[in-house]
Amino acid sequence: MKNQTLILTALAALTLSVTAAAAPFTTPHTFAPGTAIKAADMNDNFGAAQTELRRLDEKMVAVVHKSTAANISSNWTCIDNVVSNGNPNALVFVTHNYNPVGATLNYSLYTTGVFYTGGKWCIYYEDTSKTMPAGITFNVLIVKP
Repeated sequence: MKNQTLILTALAALTLSVTAAAAPFTTPHTFAPGTAIKAADMNDNFGAAQTELRRLDEKMVAVVHKSTAANISSNWTCIDNVVSNGNPNALVFVTHNYNPVGATLNYSLYTTGVFYTGGKWCIYYEDTSKTMPAGITFNVLIVKP
């Protein structure tokens, strides 16, 4: 759980920095050292920050994906999520979750990647000679552009 949280936090920070670079956030009021700050101006800034955080929250979702017999094909497994389905421009970040909460350990040594096909994002083993087994879990961060 700790590793999962750290990985998703790092990915979220990276995504936020990329998103922030694309659309810079500014506050309605700036303050200079030694000057009085009005409560209304500070509240405006907090309101703007809260609005921006809600906007970013609507653009990102973090899930744990588990491979099952129903979502596996050869060396890949497809993610079924309303944020990424039908969205080929989504940013999809994936890491292996070897110790998911409430499940047994499932360790995979193989390098993974993601691709988009048939309206869904899929996680695949780069070594195409390896078959994706059922029961492998992945941390997935999906960002809508």
